[in-house]
Amino acid sequence: MTSDYKQLLEECKQYASMRYDLLRLELLEKLSKIISLILLAIVSLFMVMIIFTYLSYLLLLWFETIFESMIPGVCIVAGIYTLILVCIIAFKDKIFLNPMIRALSKIIFSDENQNVEPVKQ
Repeated sequence: MTSDYKQLLEECKQYASMRYDLLRLELLEKLSKIISLILLAIVSLFMVMIIFTYLSYLLLLWFETIFESMIPGVCIVAGIYTLILVCIIAFKDKIFLNPMIRALSKIIFSDENQNVEPVKQ
């Protein structure tokens, strides 16, 4: 009788250890997905900044040829960026916050065990 209890206790310890390992692995997977999402956002932001820098310079040169002075071109480009900034501030939740919350909630609350069938005894 005591051997049955010892065996049951040993199996419970083994089960708890396996659940702990599974929890650690799931946490590692979710953290790595979150970190990769953050790194992707940083790299994308950096690339967008480079693209905007080159496009701004291109617009300045184009406006300089049109107006034969760089001052109107600088004013127009500054106005375009001001308009973009106002739009970003006005729609910040739809542009940034909601997609980030959706992506993080997919990562954190995803259940990878949905496709796994329970073990039948």
